[in-house]
Amino acid sequence: MERIPTSEPSGMEPCSGPNVEPCADPQRYWIALAVVVAVAIAFRLFFFIGFVGADPHDDAIYINTINSMVKGTYSLAPIRNIIAENRFDPAHIFQLRMSFLMPVKCLVLLFGPNDFGFILFPFLCSIFGVILAYFFVSLFGGDRELGLITAFLLAVYPLDCAFATKISPDVPLGLSVALTVFFFARGEIRLRDNGSSKEAGIWFFLSGMFFSLSHGMKVLGVVLPSFFLLYFLVYRRFRMQHLFVVLGFIPFFALLSYYYYANSGDPFLQNTLLSRAQVFNVNALWALPHLKKYPIGFLEIIGSYGGLFEYTKYTFAFKAYSRGVVHYFTIYYPLMLLGGVVWALYVRKRFTADLNRIFAIWLIWVVAGYITLEFAPVSIEEIFTNKRYCLFPKHPRFHAYLSIPVVCIGALCFSSLRRYRKIMFTGLFFVAGLSAFSLHTIQNYYHDGLKDIKDAAAYIQAHPEKTYYTDYLATGYLKYRLHYNPLYKIEDVNHLHSEAGLGDGILILGGARGVEINGDASLDIVPQWAKQRYFNPLEHHLVLVREYRNPLPYSDTRYRKHDMKILAVAGAKESNP
Repeated sequence: MERIPTSEPSGMEPCSGPNVEPCADPQRYWIALAVVVAVAIAFRLFFFIGFVGADPHDDAIYINTINSMVKGTYSLAPIRNIIAENRFDPAHIFQLRMSFLMPVKCLVLLFGPNDFGFILFPFLCSIFGVILAYFFVSLFGGDRELGLITAFLLAVYPLDCAFATKISPDVPLGLSVALTVFFFARGEIRLRDNGSSKEAGIWFFLSGMFFSLSHGMKVLGVVLPSFFLLYFLVYRRFRMQHLFVVLGFIPFFALLSYYYYANSGDPFLQNTLLSRAQVFNVNALWALPHLKKYPIGFLEIIGSYGGLFEYTKYTFAFKAYSRGVVHYFTIYYPLMLLGGVVWALYVRKRFTADLNRIFAIWLIWVVAGYITLEFAPVSIEEIFTNKRYCLFPKHPRFHAYLSIPVVCIGALCFSSLRRYRKIMFTGLFFVAGLSAFSLHTIQNYYHDGLKDIKDAAAYIQAHPEKTYYTDYLATGYLKYRLHYNPLYKIEDVNHLHSEAGLGDGILILGGARGVEINGDASLDIVPQWAKQRYFNPLEHHLVLVREYRNPLPYSDTRYRKHDMKILAVAGAKESNP
């Protein structure tokens, strides 16, 4: 593709797109990038999330798995038994995400089992993603100012900020996918511009390597084959150098497959476990009311975690989510995506050939990603045996895999305002303010369920001599909050057959136990005798009651239906704090 002529003198790189003065002092752009990175760090620390999910939710499973790896008790033997006995649960897949688990394990060894150690890996991936967003524009398009705008938009993007400080592989996977595309784009441009086969091969090899790491982090790394397929269909050209992507993919994939095979007998354990677990959910009686079925011809399309066009509903806020803050994650996502695409299609002739080329890659990336997230099957076997097309699980956070191309495209909207600096900066500040409001809401949503636990943990620290009995969710929370210190004795109340087993122990009941589980659930999972004591504590000494507080005054959803109560048996030597 020929480079579109611009008015810059030859040999000089533009700072702000075509028809502007050439760069006199590129150092100021590095300073500006440092400021943007500082903003990204500040947003993530100020709206810190940390450990908020309860077992069987994702956070606790990751924490338990990494703790077992640190202690040397990690084993795939339970997974092997699950397969042999044909009983599956999607939660088991979390224990196999080695590209995520191993880096977090190393950081936990360095910093301990706390919020800092567990979230440092996604946090660093998020910050590096901001820097990568800058290079995705400045390196390929030669437009450093547009690169800074792109980096700023990702620095304050609610979805990226929220999951950067949460124990989750979504942001790291988003970065790994982005690096796969980034290195592939570098190889393509080198190959097309000067035919440097050797240099292009190196970039393609790096692309394949991160492709493999993406798959090892999460099966949803399958968004990448869709990208490569759509790219080659659009450009209709394939060279031998592209095989270096496959060569880069093989080493880590082969190593991981051998590990799975040696410990379970299945080299494709991740894929097997996810597909069988999804099919198990489809067949489970408890899941039937939640399934969405779409008979199409001889196939029955089934989604147990969202149906067809679920991501379209998430993105454009057509879906009302009664127990979440989905629309706050993607609060200006559709405006950035649609605005950037429409604007770029009209005025992209003003840009260099490189920027046009990389814009096409971003667009292919987003389209391929949406197609995969919406329609990818989780089980090929089901299509041929039971004529059922089981869709991949769908969650709003999976948008993180497309955050970088979306902000790259969205930044194009602001590029037309660069002649009007005050308007442009006003728009960017407005976006930052909107993000801050969104993140405040998300943070409140997540943290409200932990206020009870923090109060209870403080009480236990002040009275370490007692044994505390609570539901299995609070047991995990409290042990984590108390850094797994054996000084504090915390037991599952379900292990007691009657109140007689309490002795001089203390009951901790009620409260929220995480936002995703409502107040009723924390009492539904305790024995009947314990529930009766909660509602009739006359023979007990009431130590602590949390007031009911609605985390979102402007929301209809209420999570704490019952206050937390810490109940000591009659005659125990306890006093109100």
